[in-house]
Amino acid sequence: MISLVWKDLYSGRLMILLGIAMFGGIFVLGVLTGSEEIAMYAMNIANVYSMMMVPFFALNSAANEEKNRTLALLRGMPISPKRIVASKFVAALLVGVLWSLISVIAVSLGASLFPGAAGRALPPTPFLGPYQMALTLPIAAVTLIAFFKWNSSAARTAIMVLWIALYVIPTAFRPAGMSMTEFYLKIMSPTPSAISIVLAVSLAIYFLGMLVAQAIFARRELA
Repeated sequence: MISLVWKDLYSGRLMILLGIAMFGGIFVLGVLTGSEEIAMYAMNIANVYSMMMVPFFALNSAANEEKNRTLALLRGMPISPKRIVASKFVAALLVGVLWSLISVIAVSLGASLFPGAAGRALPPTPFLGPYQMALTLPIAAVTLIAFFKWNSSAARTAIMVLWIALYVIPTAFRPAGMSMTEFYLKIMSPTPSAISIVLAVSLAIYFLGMLVAQAIFARRELA
């Protein structure tokens, strides 16, 4: 399965490298110029990308399989369908973990170099990136389930619907009298215990989604 994971990481390398190049370039510019505004923008990019990496890497991986017709090739090889599915989930999660580590290092470094920018741009925790990544794991799981059940178009539809729901549904639980800005700032200012709970629940949902996708894909193979 390691070779399958590596294949997905290699084919999706451009998405990772572009994120690193964009964030790194802006961050270095902020350091060289001593600009807190530029540093604040760079640190926000690091955290925003944490919410995009796993679901969009999963979607990109699914689209590449369909575009290059490599999924049909893999299905004709002596590889377990479960391993094919698991490789997609593992590769996307590894990308999310990698970017989360980058965001933790970046925010910690940025906070030490530009304390004013960190205070204005971010909650007082460097672990916002991993928290945001964890919030999107269920979206990535459903995206991959849709791909293995139908195709990449279904996966694309799933990710867009769920992405919108991620922002719209929480409004139903917004406390009376609290503005949307205040509500989302509260959500994005998690306590350490909240981060741990969200991470544990999201990982459980993610791997449950992997089991569902494996069952669906195995059934397609039998059919």
